Amino acid sequence: MEINWNESIALEELIVKTGEVKSINAGIHPPFSRIEIQKGGTLKCIEGSSWLMIYSKGDFILEGTIVCQDYKTGLKNISGKSPKPDNQILEVIYPENKIGGKGADSYPLQRVETRGKGALGTREYGGGGASGRSPLCRNNSCKSYDANGSKGGVNPNSFVAEGGNGGRKKEYQNGGCIYLKIDGQLISDRGRINIQGSNGETGKAGENSTTINGPRGHVYNMSPGQGGGGAPGGDGGLLVIKIDANNIITKPRIYNSGGTGGRRGLNGESPTGRRNSQQIADDGEVGNDGKPTIWLTDWQN
Repeated sequence: MEINWNESIALEELIVKTGEVKSINAGIHPPFSRIEIQKGGTLKCIEGSSWLMIYSKGDFILEGTIVCQDYKTGLKNISGKSPKPDNQILEVIYPENKIGGKGADSYPLQRVETRGKGALGTREYGGGGASGRSPLCRNNSCKSYDANGSKGGVNPNSFVAEGGNGGRKKEYQNGGCIYLKIDGQLISDRGRINIQGSNGETGKAGENSTTINGPRGHVYNMSPGQGGGGAPGGDGGLLVIKIDANNIITKPRIYNSGGTGGRRGLNGESPTGRRNSQQIADDGEVGNDGKPTIWLTDWQN
C-alpha cells in the first residue's frame, strides 16, 4: 500500500529507551507524532538496499544512536522519492572504486625462475599469496606457485604449503542512506548517526610449513605459504535532513567515513615459528567517505 505523509491517521510515537536496541527496516515509514531515542538507546537499520525515510510531525530528540550500515554493494547508486506531498528526490552514489591489497610473493632468496608471485588486488578482492615450496626437488616441486586472482597459490605436490586467499568484498558493507523530515524541533545532545562503511575482510594467512622425512633418514623443512591481501573497505553513506532552520536546536554528530581496508593475511610459519618478513601482503584500501550531510532548510510544509 502506498504511504501518504499527508493523510490524517492515528500517529504513533517512536521511542527507543535507554539500553534498548530497536531494529527498523530500510524503506518508507508512516509519519510518527514524535521521535525520541534516549541516551544509550540504538535505532538500527542494517543490510538495506533502499533509503530509510522517517518523518516526525513533532520533535525529534536524539540523545542515543542511529546506526544505518552494511548496505548492499554492487548497486553503485540508490535513488528514491519521499511520499506525497513531500516528493523529495533522493540519490546516493557509491563509487566502490577502492582496491584490495596485493598478495605476498614467495621468499626472495629463491632463484628467480622458481619464485611464486602474489596476485594483485581488485575492486572485488585482495590478491592471493604465493605458495611455499618443497625441499624435495623432484618433478619441479621446488618451485613456488603463483596465486590466481583471490586464490592463494597451490602446488599439486602434497608437500607444499598453500598461499592464503585474499579477502573478498562483502555483499553488504556500504554505509546506509537516511532521509529525515522533521516538522518539530531537532534536539540532539551528544546524539550520533552512524552511516560509515564497514571494514573490508582480512586476507587469509598462508599455510604453515611442516617437516618432511626424506631419503636416507634426512629431515627437511618445506617453506610456508604467503599471506593474502585484504579486501577494500565499504563506502560511506548519506544523510539528508529536511527541517525549518529555526527548529534546529542542537545537531547530532554524524559519522560517514569509508570503512578501513581489510588487514593483510600473515605469512605461514616455519616449523621453528618464523615467518618470512621480507615479502608481505598489503592491506586493502580504505573505502570512500560519504558526501557531507545535506540540510534542506529553505522549504515550507
